[in-house]
Amino acid sequence: MGEWAYPTLFWSDAYNYRYPVAINSGAIYGDKRFFFIYLPQNCFLPAIYLNSTITPLFIELQGIANLGEGAIYTNVYWLQGYPVLTDIPDLPCTIFAAFHHFCERPVRSIFEELGFELCRKRRCDHPEHPYEQVMPEALTLEQVQRASPDRFELDAVIFDVLGLTDDERLAVYKAVAQLVKDRLVKARSV
Repeated sequence: MGEWAYPTLFWSDAYNYRYPVAINSGAIYGDKRFFFIYLPQNCFLPAIYLNSTITPLFIELQGIANLGEGAIYTNVYWLQGYPVLTDIPDLPCTIFAAFHHFCERPVRSIFEELGFELCRKRRCDHPEHPYEQVMPEALTLEQVQRASPDRFELDAVIFDVLGLTDDERLAVYKAVAQLVKDRLVKARSV
């Protein structure tokens, strides 16, 4: 098997409603469920990009969604072809503080990251439980910013590079919320 270098990042092969791309803070290896991503030392821009909301959008649009419980799968070939920003001219200094804060906190469900409450009732018989309060059409940029200021700042840098207007940024957030909700609710009906 030879010797393996420790990866910089871990990419999970399957996602449900959380989309973390973990930074290897020590000498940790993964297993068959994690793909290794190697980056040059102190190269955080790809990690910022991979943890931005644009990544769940692409996973939802291009992933394989035929796993149990509604999980969505990506494979190593998909990840190898996934375009990632590696250089941003005039990167704002505040992005590193936001990214550090993002890395220090637990990554919540994408719904909570976008500012939606999830139903916490036991034995709720609503057909969309616990997602009945997730209404993507009502989402606002202010809601996302209040819920996850660090995510909002990371996304702003990526969205700026992509040249997205406020309306297009909001459309990304709404699309992610709707796609994830639809996938998870559908999985319950089968």
